[in-house]
Amino acid sequence: MTERNYSRGNKTPLKISTGRGAKPSQPVGNQWATLDDLVQRAPKAPKSLPTKEQKAMWASTCRVLMDRGLLASTDLHTVESYCWTVCNYLSARAELDKTGHLVEDSSGRLIENPLRKIVAGDQVAIIKLAKEMGLT
Repeated sequence: MTERNYSRGNKTPLKISTGRGAKPSQPVGNQWATLDDLVQRAPKAPKSLPTKEQKAMWASTCRVLMDRGLLASTDLHTVESYCWTVCNYLSARAELDKTGHLVEDSSGRLIENPLRKIVAGDQVAIIKLAKEMGLT
């Protein structure tokens, strides 16, 4: 007897998502990625990622995607957004760790640190971008 995974009594098994990273002969946006679209060498980091941390994130992300055969030329803007967001998250998180989750406002009352919203928003964006590229 084989075990089946059914969702809430439905008679069809759950489908497991594999992400939307570009694979040969798979749709990318409204186009199809071919072997020619796949990036063979890690491209140089764009100028919009000027810091060492951002460039390192770019290189490591490109390397992982290329090793998996998922990096198409059409994905480079998504990789750029991912790298920028991860580095922004790490910076905001480090500052939040220094200042704490509660800060004083101008009248001396304790309020939630505004950095918490930045960190939470970046976390959501990172997860979405990672799924889009097939990293999860």
